[in-house]
Amino acid sequence: MKKIIAALMCILMLLSAITMTGCEIGKKNEEAPDGGTKTDVEATKVVMNTENFSITFAELNYMFIDEFNALINNVYNMYQDSYVSVLQQMYGLDVNKSLKEQMMTDNSGSYFSYFLESAKLKAADILMFCEVAKEQGFELTEDDRAALEADVASYTQMATQNNATISDLVGDKMGLTNEEVLKSYLEKNYLAKKAYDFMVNSYEHTEDEIEKEFLASPKEYAYVNFLAYTMQKDDNVSAEAVKTAADALAACTDPESFKTAAEDFHNNVLYAGKEDYPSFSATNLEKKNVSYQEGTEYLDWMFGEEASVNGTFVSSDETNGIYTVYMLLKMPSENAYYKKNVRHILFLAESYSSTEECKKAAEEIYDMYKKNPTEEKFTELAKEYTEDPGSKENGGLYENVGYNEMVADFENWIFEEGRTAGDTGIILTSYGYHIMYFVGDGDHVTPGHDKALNALKSIDYAADHKEMEEKYTITTDDAYLQNIDA
Repeated sequence: MKKIIAALMCILMLLSAITMTGCEIGKKNEEAPDGGTKTDVEATKVVMNTENFSITFAELNYMFIDEFNALINNVYNMYQDSYVSVLQQMYGLDVNKSLKEQMMTDNSGSYFSYFLESAKLKAADILMFCEVAKEQGFELTEDDRAALEADVASYTQMATQNNATISDLVGDKMGLTNEEVLKSYLEKNYLAKKAYDFMVNSYEHTEDEIEKEFLASPKEYAYVNFLAYTMQKDDNVSAEAVKTAADALAACTDPESFKTAAEDFHNNVLYAGKEDYPSFSATNLEKKNVSYQEGTEYLDWMFGEEASVNGTFVSSDETNGIYTVYMLLKMPSENAYYKKNVRHILFLAESYSSTEECKKAAEEIYDMYKKNPTEEKFTELAKEYTEDPGSKENGGLYENVGYNEMVADFENWIFEEGRTAGDTGIILTSYGYHIMYFVGDGDHVTPGHDKALNALKSIDYAADHKEMEEKYTITTDDAYLQNIDA
């Protein structure tokens, strides 16, 4: 399926990527390899067009750089300063060499050809959706124009802050060199987006159609709940003891006996004879609303025909003496629930000399709150004391928190059965101590059926996209595009 036009509307933060790589991609190479002067490329030359709209060489080159930098930014965000070596090891890509000279790892072509084809697909979508917009009589509204001007202003401001020009910011050196040229490019994106929204918003499906799709593919849309406990041999616990405990867990027939057997191993085997050890948490055994992942052994069992509620499955690594026992609590089904709104004040463990000191700091602020136990007071204290930068300005507030979005202990607290608005408490997570304030329920969601609906809409979109490809003729000057200096 072609990339949706929504991806075209992202504000492209290319300056950071260009600065990181020091890469010359997109810059006009004034000297040919033989030392002579390279023929100037006409930035305004039309390289792709439909009947009523066109893409210039500069614009296509801009999209080419966008595709390249999307990969660079993705790797950088994951690996930070080691991103250059990761690119070479994982992708065989050297950012300081010409993309035309570097083959992809699957030998399907050069990296230049790969990024060029991706850019051409993006350009084709812009052109086709602009044609749809023209047919439907869509024009940019005053609000659209204001948003577009704000986008251009953001580029200008960013360029000024970095002692750069618009040309430096967009990084193409080929024509998007001032506000007016950039504005012309963005206008096509805005117009295409209007047509895309019109198309996608026209897709409607009945509840019966959605339910039919949901039931047809449980591995795609359903979720399971289960208990899981992992045991491993070490210097104090033999492989035989671990195997015996795993067999005992696997023989359990209800959740309570499973939790009891896990706690027995924790207290009487793993930490036998020790005075100071972490307390056992039964709630941490619970895994809620987990979706299927292909190739995951225990999920293959849970989503298979042999699974049953309160049935168990053992995953073992006998060589290393590791056993994980699973008990299925809920067969694959919808995961309908209310998201949660919560405030918290975080005290980072790393900010204190000991866990006890961290807890003491949290308790002191909690005592301050209890003198005036209102949400307003909690908000005030959060703005002053929390060490969570992601929620500090909002008074510690996180809205519409869904499953599997927070660390386990945080999530377990907000989703605990019986939790009501105004509940407070102190909890310990891997980050440190949190003072919690439960605001209340958020949106009611049915993620499985939402996925099913999106799948149906994707089918609709694919059909419409194919019709567009057949209806609108796109002319491309492939030979001229080889002038992209990469």
